[in-house]
Amino acid sequence: MPGRDLSLVLPVYDDQEGLDRILNELQNNQPDPKWEVIVVDDGSPQPLTLPRGVPEQWQIVRLEKQSGAAVARNVGVKKAPEISATHFQSFLANQSRRVSDSSENLAIKQSLFTAAIIKKESFCKLKGFNESMQHYGGHEMDLIYRLDQAGYTKRIIIPDLSLERTKLESHARTRQRLQEYGATGLPNLLKKHPELKTEILTRPLLWRILAILGLTGFTENRILRKIEADRKLPGMTYRLYLHLIVRNAWDAR
Repeated sequence: MPGRDLSLVLPVYDDQEGLDRILNELQNNQPDPKWEVIVVDDGSPQPLTLPRGVPEQWQIVRLEKQSGAAVARNVGVKKAPEISATHFQSFLANQSRRVSDSSENLAIKQSLFTAAIIKKESFCKLKGFNESMQHYGGHEMDLIYRLDQAGYTKRIIIPDLSLERTKLESHARTRQRLQEYGATGLPNLLKKHPELKTEILTRPLLWRILAILGLTGFTENRILRKIEADRKLPGMTYRLYLHLIVRNAWDAR
């Protein structure tokens, strides 16, 4: 497929409504004809379809059985042409609040995988996502770390780009995903890369003391009650809550 500068790979399972919403939003933002969308239907019970009127270069690939996000993404990348991004990863959203290092060498933990551009050449050289790491969060962080180890350490924040990654998902689903990451995805990642433990699970002694005192679980549940009561939370409080979900799920393994 010559002339394509960017391929967006979207793995989707059994969510036609969500797929329609995302693709309609992309169309409403007047997509450049030099980039394409590759939807990978990960074995949905009812095959997914593209909405009417999408650009001709957008396509859908169907897997006959559900294989997980890592497999679906690898399949989608194989359908993509070579692209010419300057660096292996460039963020497509304003992530300045998440970044404490203003240089181009961001730490692994700060290297959010969401809304990222990765050169296909680099991706394929490392054989893509590890398909044995199917649980939420693990295969993305594993790929970032392997790219780092292979010398692709340069990452760039694009501070003023209008495109941002958004996903409408229930609080219950977000909580479930983060609990899965803490209980399964993160242990699998650290089993493969134990040297990352001190970077990801910071301040272990302080955390352990707070956990023994019951403060970590108490704080998570207290914030949860505020969320269930539909109370507005400061951004820092909500980020603390997300961190607590992962760490408490880790402790409860």
